[in-house]
Amino acid sequence: MAPMYGANTSSLLFTQVDNLVVADFKEESLHMLNSNLSNAVVVDLSVTNRPPDGSWSGPGHAEATLYVNASYRLNGEVGIDTISVGLVHPLNITSLSIQ
Repeated sequence: MAPMYGANTSSLLFTQVDNLVVADFKEESLHMLNSNLSNAVVVDLSVTNRPPDGSWSGPGHAEATLYVNASYRLNGEVGIDTISVGLVHPLNITSLSIQ
């Protein structure tokens, strides 16, 4: 219920998307994430059409339309981990892809 929470994706609806717009959106998103996290720091965000390991979905899995990858460091830890969320168009989901 916080109106300023989250990335401002609605601002991209009628905008000509170029490298500067993407860089500004990434910076705003990183700032918003880090302002609302208490036990981690997000150090990088990327949106790709491939998962972070570079593979494609295996047989019987719905292939994601795109992946949102966030690299983060937990407070007090040295290493950086990555979490990836795959977005799939609902019409591409079949009974074989749900496991």
